[in-house]
Amino acid sequence: MIDRPKAMAARGARVLYRRLLHRATTLLVVALLLPVFSAAVQAEQRTLRVGVGSNPPIAFRDSSGAMQGIAVDVLNYVAQQEGWRLEYVHDEWPAIFAMLERGEIDLLTGVAYTPERADRFQFTRQTLLSNWGVAYAKPGSTIQSLLALQDKRVALVPGATYSDALSERVDKFGVRIVPVPADDYDQVLAKVAAGDADAGVVSRSFGTLHAAAYEVESTGIVFNPIPVRYAAPPDADPAIVKTLDRHLEALLGRRDTVYYQSLDRWLGTAQAATLPGWAAWALIGTAGTLGLAVFFVFLLRRQIRLRTWALRESEESFRATFEQAAVGIAQVAPDGSWLEVNQRLCDIVGYSREEMLQPSFQDITHPDDLATDLQLVGEVLAASRKTYTVEKRYLHKSGAIVWIRLTVALLRAQDGAPKYFVSVIENITDRKLAEAALRESEERQRMFIDHAPAALAMFDRQMRYLSVSRRWLTDYGLEDCEIVGRSHYEIFPEITETWKDVHRRAMAGEVVRADEERFERYDGTVQWLRWKVRPWHASDGTIGGIVIFSEDFTARKLAEASLREQEQFFRLIAENMGDMIIVLDLEGRRIYSSPGYHVLFGEPADLQGPDAFANIHPDDRERVRRGFRDSVETGVGRRGSFRVVLADGSCRDIETQGGVIRGADGRVERVVVVSRDVTEHKHMVDEIRQLNIELEERVRLRTAELASANKALRTFTYTVSHDLKAPLRGIDGYSQLLLESYHDLLDEEGRLFLHNVRTGVTQMSRLIEDLLAYSRIERRSLQSQTLDLSHQVALVLEACRADIEASGTVVDVALQGLTAHGDPEGLSMILRNLADNALKFARDSRPPTLTISATQTEHSVLLALKDNGIGFDMQFHDRIFEIFQRLQRAEDYPGTGVGLAIVHKAVERMGGRVWGESAPGQGATFYLELPR
Repeated sequence: MIDRPKAMAARGARVLYRRLLHRATTLLVVALLLPVFSAAVQAEQRTLRVGVGSNPPIAFRDSSGAMQGIAVDVLNYVAQQEGWRLEYVHDEWPAIFAMLERGEIDLLTGVAYTPERADRFQFTRQTLLSNWGVAYAKPGSTIQSLLALQDKRVALVPGATYSDALSERVDKFGVRIVPVPADDYDQVLAKVAAGDADAGVVSRSFGTLHAAAYEVESTGIVFNPIPVRYAAPPDADPAIVKTLDRHLEALLGRRDTVYYQSLDRWLGTAQAATLPGWAAWALIGTAGTLGLAVFFVFLLRRQIRLRTWALRESEESFRATFEQAAVGIAQVAPDGSWLEVNQRLCDIVGYSREEMLQPSFQDITHPDDLATDLQLVGEVLAASRKTYTVEKRYLHKSGAIVWIRLTVALLRAQDGAPKYFVSVIENITDRKLAEAALRESEERQRMFIDHAPAALAMFDRQMRYLSVSRRWLTDYGLEDCEIVGRSHYEIFPEITETWKDVHRRAMAGEVVRADEERFERYDGTVQWLRWKVRPWHASDGTIGGIVIFSEDFTARKLAEASLREQEQFFRLIAENMGDMIIVLDLEGRRIYSSPGYHVLFGEPADLQGPDAFANIHPDDRERVRRGFRDSVETGVGRRGSFRVVLADGSCRDIETQGGVIRGADGRVERVVVVSRDVTEHKHMVDEIRQLNIELEERVRLRTAELASANKALRTFTYTVSHDLKAPLRGIDGYSQLLLESYHDLLDEEGRLFLHNVRTGVTQMSRLIEDLLAYSRIERRSLQSQTLDLSHQVALVLEACRADIEASGTVVDVALQGLTAHGDPEGLSMILRNLADNALKFARDSRPPTLTISATQTEHSVLLALKDNGIGFDMQFHDRIFEIFQRLQRAEDYPGTGVGLAIVHKAVERMGGRVWGESAPGQGATFYLELPR
């Protein structure tokens, strides 16, 4: 037994020497090959598009937009070594996975490896991280197994691996859950924390990192362990995956690499590897140990028989201790399988001895604790630590969680190889439950204070804040301040000595209160407070500080002042307006009546009791009562009219508008009626109605007279059209015969007389036609429609073509496809008269010109006809649109004086207007405005 430490020390020295030699050789080889590898890397200089989903802490994008996570850290390291240029692409998981399927990215970080996916993509052989699904719930939840999820709301990320896995498992057990969809794992835990879901499923790595922040804990439901790896499209360059595998193998094999640094950064699980302390001492003491070895050999041979007997006794004592120990004891193989367990351990986890020897310790360890446990086991196996103690969770056979305190030591063989672990397991579930209960109690207390409906603050004896309610922060405008631990007098420098004296009295044990106190803040604002200050006692009975309860009723105070102001305002209006105002209770009794009411009905002493319906005419009274009751029941005021009987027996007509006043509970408490005496108004309405009847009769008579006049006008028109034209045709015919048959017999003067006769006939015929056209404008019905101005103008110019060519007039039309709304025949008549007018008065210009253009606005079109004729003086503008009005002699410019009158009348009937602009000798422009 004395030789064993020395032998172990010697072996340790040899192992250390071999490791140092191996590392030196490796460094030398790397140094020799580095230029070759560097040249190869520089030759490639390839760019890789790398997909990153939202899966912290494996791979995600932080708030600044940078890519973070374990997979990103490792990939950045590999890219630096290989000279790769990484182009990260971030999106939600379904979108980024679809990009991998389409080959739009070269790598995807943090992909769960499954056989099905292995058929579709290239995966690294090395596993970046082992992960599994965990169900989380709020503290104190009764959900501890899959069966407990029956009819529970479970937050899931649709399409996520663990969400689908949980759905499959509950289906197999016949458990029905209510899925609550979430966009990502953050939202899953947020829904659980907010009470929108009873439980939520996330990955083990995410839950380890974020569960505490959301104040949720694992339910013990764990499932679907899977390896997390890198994946590439099926047609990607295989060298990428092989290079990753090569680096991963090297990074996973040593504990001082970027991989374990990243684990420690994101999960807090890595431990720094240290050289065993005994190794250095073993190197120093090797020589002395070898010198004593011979002595110990002889000594051991001499005592071996005694030790053999003592060993048997020791084994029996150990067996008794092993079986009867109050704690669980086990021997565990380096791979985690149980070699031997005592009964106490079986009792702790609920398995029989035979059942315990079947699984490994990994199988009954809670998944959330497994990584830490394996990390510590690896350190003991690597001799970086001798023992470790940790608090962790076992999974009881029933599915419940058992908290244990585990102490582990490793027993090695003489050659240093690990033989088995000795584990001591203490059941600390009761203590953990007590601690959880204490935390829950403290949390309830904190929640009570935090959510108390009143403003509440707790102070120590130095008036430093210990805890405050949200209402306190809201009432005093401190939402953005961190005040716990700070002095009350620092937060409120405006506190007077009077208030400080109240605090001192409370510190002395007195309870002080005030029902109404004015508190003026440092910024001049005023709060009205009701408060109470009382001491609180520590566990030893001494006063530990004070608690202040306060209620800010400033809003109510202001509301009361506002109500008083509104009442004064209402009274001022009611007492100075002409209308009558009366306020009734629910029984119809008068509570208030305005002066206007008293003017009509007399002073309150003269009224017939408090009944507001007593003065209403008996024939109307019951109808008004029903309307009042309907307003009380429905809360809707009504408009109505009725008659009232005054003290002198006369009746007055009243119109009213009712309304209701509601109490704080929303129920109708009062009815307000605003009334007006409309007796004189009704008399005026009756008079107007009679006048309207008389007016309608007059209109009927005038309409009949107008119809008779129109009939006479039509008769006159017919007479003009037929009776006057017949003699004119005779005069025209006979004068034509005289000129043809007796032309040579007539002298020059005779022929002149006949020419004048024929000219007069022609002028008379044109005048008759124009008069008939003018009269038809008033009678004919309009056919209003959308007209193409270009087409209408073209038709008119075509009809005037002979006159245009004879006079040599230059016509320029620019209408740009505009349209107007009007009567097509009327518009043609207008355009024809305006065109004839321009051709007539511009005949002596050289050359005569006529320009037709148009512009439009939102509601109308403005048509302009411009000539370069003789023009006219604008003082005669209105005269030219009157019938038979002429500015030039008929001998110089023939015409009837009816054309522009026809234009004016036709434009008016189509809802437009016409006007002209001119100056003598400068031509004229006539404007025609028509609706669009």
